[in-house]
Amino acid sequence: MSTVNTFKIRADPEFIAVDKAGTHINVKPYTVKEAEVAWDHDGDVLEVKPKPSRFAFRIVRRIQRLLLKHEVSQKLMASGYKFRGGGYIKTVRRSLGLGGHIHFDLPYTKPVNAGDAVFYARIEALNKMTGYLEGLDILPKVHSSYRHRYAEIETVRKAGDADRLEYRYMCSWLHSPIAAYLCLTAAKITAAHPESCIVGDNISMDNLKAWFERFKEKDVDAARVVERIFEPKLNLEARLDLDLQSTWKSLKQLGGIEGHESVSAL
Repeated sequence: MSTVNTFKIRADPEFIAVDKAGTHINVKPYTVKEAEVAWDHDGDVLEVKPKPSRFAFRIVRRIQRLLLKHEVSQKLMASGYKFRGGGYIKTVRRSLGLGGHIHFDLPYTKPVNAGDAVFYARIEALNKMTGYLEGLDILPKVHSSYRHRYAEIETVRKAGDADRLEYRYMCSWLHSPIAAYLCLTAAKITAAHPESCIVGDNISMDNLKAWFERFKEKDVDAARVVERIFEPKLNLEARLDLDLQSTWKSLKQLGGIEGHESVSAL
């Protein structure tokens, strides 16, 4: 199966846990910072860390397992807590932005001047794609606007001690596996081919579909996005009032087989 990206992608998207009344809880008693389902922001936020792959669908499958089957998630659910997505939260102590961070296994070199054309072209293209997804409310538009205005976000950075690029400008796309898959696929294609980034002020689903169709014969994830999301006209509105346990329960709409990796994602 082909992909336009020769590099692997990784992700550590963020979400929160709430009690039965919908009140945010701190999860520090349930996990550690370095786990596959970990705490961040002093325990006010959770994040999942699926193993990397060249295939976005495989990342989505691994995220589903971490959200629903990992021992940390199981302990939280057994305590009666639900998971929610979004772009920001207000706790009793502070407001926080929730990130949909995507890592690309591409060497990261901090640019020393504006002449680093390759670096800036890739970041500009990713920012344009992020804005397009926000404009269509695939990434939650209002939450994204708030996060960009008030949260201190590094657009990109070196991923810890690893020599790879971490893109941080997207808000969390965990509200549904459909949004997660579309955003991951759009990001990896854009990072691989920034020169082909979607452009223009005419933001529409038809234009976004046409952009994915350009890569349909070259990338298995792009083909699945077109055939499983755009052609059946799945609802792409960001619903932040739904629990992730509900929205991530099944991947059948994306062509996934429960309990198995799809052949086309190998």
